[in-house]
Amino acid sequence: MEKALLEKLDRCDWWRLNRRVNNKQIITEVLEWTYHCGGYVRAKIDDTTAWSYKRCQNAKHAKSLGNQLIYKQKKGRT
Repeated sequence: MEKALLEKLDRCDWWRLNRRVNNKQIITEVLEWTYHCGGYVRAKIDDTTAWSYKRCQNAKHAKSLGNQLIYKQKKGRT
């Protein structure tokens, strides 16, 4: 991904798609979506992992695309 686009995306407003706490279990995975720059979803599995980005113009597909990004990150860790 281009450095200029990443800098633009860092300045965008992002909406979180998953909850942080679920039944007293802390969830470290983060899914966020923005409509800026044509729409993007970003995800990371914890605070030490870098963001993964994927183009997503429609918000209704953002959660499934974000879960795919998290799956790839987890698969790469093992």
